Amino acid sequence: MSLRRRVKTMGMTKSRSKRLCEAVSVIFVHIAAFIKYRRNSKMMRFSWRLGLFFLLLGGISAPIRVPPATVREVRTILPSEWGVPYPAGLTYSNDLNHLFLLDKGNSAHSTSEGSTVVTITPSEDLVATVHLGFVVDDAVNTAFDDGNRRLLLLNSELSELAQIEVGDNGVLDPATQVRFDVARFGLEHAQGMTVDFAGQYLFILDSAASQVIRVTLDESGFDKAEISTIDLSHLGVTDLRGIAVQPTNNHLYVVSPAEQQLFELTQSGQPVAVHDLTDLNLVDPGGLAFAPSTDLTDPPDTIHLFIADSNLPDSRPVSALYLPLLLRRSGGSVVSKYFVGLLAQPGRGDQVFGRILEVALDLEAPVTIRVPQDQPTIQAGIDAAQDGDLVLVSAGTYTEQLTLAGKTITLASQFYTTGDQGFIDQTIIDGDGNTVITVDSSVGPDTKIIGFTIQNGTDGISALGKLQILNNRFIDHSDGIDYEAGGGIARNNVFENNRDDGIDLDGPTEAIIEDNVIRNNGNDGIEIRLHRYSGPTLNIIIRNNLIVGNDEDGIQLIDYPDESDRVFLIERNLIQDNAMAGLGLTDNDHSDEDFQAASIPERIHLFNNTFVSNDHGVTGGDNLIALNNIFVGSTTIAMKNVDGNSIAAYNLFWNNGTDYQDSNLENDTTLFDDPRLNSDHRLQSGSPAIDAGTAHFEWQGDVVLDIPRRAYAGTAPDLGMFESHLFPAPPGNQPPMVDAGLNQTITLPTSAMLDGTVSDDGLPNPPGVVTTTWSQISGPATVTFADPNAVDTTAGFAAGGSYVLRLTADDSELTARDELTVTVQPTLAGPPVLVGAGDITGCNYDRDEETAKLLDDIPGTVVTLGDNAYPNGTDVQFNDCYDPTWGRHKARTRPAPGNHDYHTPGASGYFNYFGAAAGEPDKGYYSYDLGDWHIIVLNSECREVGGCAGDSPQGRWLQADLAANPAVCTLAYWHTPRFSSGRHGNSSAVAAFWQILYDAGADVVLNGHDHDYERFDPQNPDGVADPARGIRQFVVGTGGKGLRPFETIQPNSEVRNSATRGVLKLTLHATSYDWEFVPIAGETFTDSGSAACNPTSLANPDP
Repeated sequence: MSLRRRVKTMGMTKSRSKRLCEAVSVIFVHIAAFIKYRRNSKMMRFSWRLGLFFLLLGGISAPIRVPPATVREVRTILPSEWGVPYPAGLTYSNDLNHLFLLDKGNSAHSTSEGSTVVTITPSEDLVATVHLGFVVDDAVNTAFDDGNRRLLLLNSELSELAQIEVGDNGVLDPATQVRFDVARFGLEHAQGMTVDFAGQYLFILDSAASQVIRVTLDESGFDKAEISTIDLSHLGVTDLRGIAVQPTNNHLYVVSPAEQQLFELTQSGQPVAVHDLTDLNLVDPGGLAFAPSTDLTDPPDTIHLFIADSNLPDSRPVSALYLPLLLRRSGGSVVSKYFVGLLAQPGRGDQVFGRILEVALDLEAPVTIRVPQDQPTIQAGIDAAQDGDLVLVSAGTYTEQLTLAGKTITLASQFYTTGDQGFIDQTIIDGDGNTVITVDSSVGPDTKIIGFTIQNGTDGISALGKLQILNNRFIDHSDGIDYEAGGGIARNNVFENNRDDGIDLDGPTEAIIEDNVIRNNGNDGIEIRLHRYSGPTLNIIIRNNLIVGNDEDGIQLIDYPDESDRVFLIERNLIQDNAMAGLGLTDNDHSDEDFQAASIPERIHLFNNTFVSNDHGVTGGDNLIALNNIFVGSTTIAMKNVDGNSIAAYNLFWNNGTDYQDSNLENDTTLFDDPRLNSDHRLQSGSPAIDAGTAHFEWQGDVVLDIPRRAYAGTAPDLGMFESHLFPAPPGNQPPMVDAGLNQTITLPTSAMLDGTVSDDGLPNPPGVVTTTWSQISGPATVTFADPNAVDTTAGFAAGGSYVLRLTADDSELTARDELTVTVQPTLAGPPVLVGAGDITGCNYDRDEETAKLLDDIPGTVVTLGDNAYPNGTDVQFNDCYDPTWGRHKARTRPAPGNHDYHTPGASGYFNYFGAAAGEPDKGYYSYDLGDWHIIVLNSECREVGGCAGDSPQGRWLQADLAANPAVCTLAYWHTPRFSSGRHGNSSAVAAFWQILYDAGADVVLNGHDHDYERFDPQNPDGVADPARGIRQFVVGTGGKGLRPFETIQPNSEVRNSATRGVLKLTLHATSYDWEFVPIAGETFTDSGSAACNPTSLANPDP
């Protein structure tokens, strides 16, 4: 035990002499622990005695000072599937390798057949369910005696101890039940029971008496058993719960629920360490048991503590998703099991189930080196650290390039010690254009990097060794992580807006990539090069990730000559809105997706993924097994050239350009139907994908999939990432669910657009209907609702001020309501303002919220310059992505459509959302006046509206509109720019727009499409400078989507920036205008100026 470890104080302040005695006692306790570590038992006993002497000298009631230690949650087991929804009793048999579980005594599962004991293995195989024939009143008092192969159950109120023996088949036999009178134990209130691994003693925790009763074990009974006590009153805590004996050191462990602490004690009751359990959020802890770790990444002799907690915390969700975990069986073999990932499940009432936690105990608390308190830089902290140390970095921005080599340490922000995710955003390591963190091959696999924003590098992390990369955010690199070799675990990270790939795997890399968000990267979400390799199989596992909105493939596998010793497991991912392939396979070191669908021979397991709205779903694979997947909305092909030794079975295809091509489909198990996905891509009630999968599949003599029965709710697993309905809905009528929408600000005379949401369970039936009503709760004047009974309606206001509006839903028995606040600003004085940008929102990034905050503080008319809701402009993306951010200003927005809005046929999501404000749905072009200015909105998606030429319907309308609305100042906006130095460059498709506007003397054109900001000097339609009457063009593709560098710089381009998101604000005077680019918070780039409007055109456009 480290002598450098901090001590933790419990109890009240004592006199100086007592504190001195206590301090001296602690020193000798530490010396004893250190000598024990060095295996010198004589010196250990001497030091302990000295320590205890000084402790007693200071007073027996003195508070105990012991070192702190840590716990780490390994996994959660939900035993409700086995009929134990509220686990309290928990014990382990080392000989049988079985865990015995008992439900809490007040559970409905204590029936006329008595309480139920469920037996499982630590790897979650169900062994047996046994009805005892009697009720166990307090299940926490359960222990297994391996020496006599019996389960012991205590009823302390009756002073009765029951034993049930295990039969030759390894299952409890209730017929062997024997009861013993144990009144002589003198128990007041037992709250835990255990047997040591040697089978010598039964330990009973008497919480009321603050002591442990130790009883010698004898198969003949307990009448003559020796009894002794272990005093715990010196701990200074009450209501201790649960007890277990650690098999390697025979220390006792007890829990204090009130203090959220786990005490480690010697068998004389002296404290060794205190483990903080706060992060586990225990509510009602009960039985404790030590059992072998089942985590494949642990050494074989690792022991973990299992804790029964009969109720989940209120803040935890109440349903479960079973996700894969590699577990170790008792014999050393490995099995792919499923652990429980907890998911929110709204509308489930108060139904909450218990859990069993497997936790690892860190008996050696790490030495902490704090930056900048102890060392001035992060690298200095790394250099000063030794194996096992923690380098803890305070919030701030550190411009450094770090190297980890030759040691095993944890490098972490204060997120690691607090759990506060705010520290991830606040603790920034900036590479200043270089590789931010280089990890050498000499580091140990327990090296960890936790809780940083890692930004602005060639690579975020370049790794040659194995390590764990946890809870970080990688932005603005070439690659977020570049594994050159090694690998390890990448878990709970966010990879976004990197110029190349989120994660890049090269060379002999073996990695687990799970629970990450990988979105909006410039090329692939994950790119894996299958470099030549032979040797022990490299297992690459990609599971439970959100891989969304990347500019090339979601996952790309790049083939090289010769088959390598790699196996891929790609399961339970949501792979959505990637511009090219969801899973793309390419040939011959070719990293640009060409949709050739490479015949990669390595084995690829593709299980239970949901593919949504990618251009291609899966391309290629000669040894690919696709089971239980959903393919929806693939623009071109969902599955291409999955052939050779491949098989695709139990998959669903819907609304794809082509469902499959040249692929080995098992037709009898393949569905072609609407999966009824909700906005989170989970299955709604009635989906044909529910129970449509397979739990077991064999291919060419191998078992390739074996999902346990408890991992799904119905007769078979569901298709796709998310398993539905693991828990039943609460019985009876539930109140409607009501959402009045977001608070909003409008400017008179604009009306507020109310966009509420109401859902209900359809009960009672009859009537089976819900009535809704809008009402005014407060405000300085009258509110007029266009239709007070419609969920979506408008509200007009008689005066400025703050108004609270309520939406109420009534199902005839139960009522629910929600409110929003509308801030009404009076009519603006002064010239009107036009403000906006293009290329705005997506559900998978949050920069649109930063630009929306700019709009919150800028009054006027909001314009959008196309590509409003990425990636496909669906109804869901407008409602769930655009509406919470820029949608706050929907009532004052005049939009223009872009190409991504038309990824949904007819841009129906765009027109449904904006309604009449977007113009006629078959046109999308319109005009309006703003002060003295005439404003024209055009549609640059030419093929969708009959063209953009001068003689097209839109071209003729534009000429007629200009002729009918002569104005001194005219502004037009649309999506695709005529002139641009960005990636897309100049577009000749809109040249006629420019010619017509130029002939009419127009002044300003606004565009998006290229993700940058660019201002041009006034020029004519041919791109020739024309300061006298040319049009000034702004490209403002900075609304939130990832930015891109400039390419070919165009003539007359005066100001450019491709690193700053923001909005353009135009103040429109009667004969002039002011412009200002307003950056998001924290950025400094801006651009501003003023210009007069052009003289009236000499041309006379002919309508």
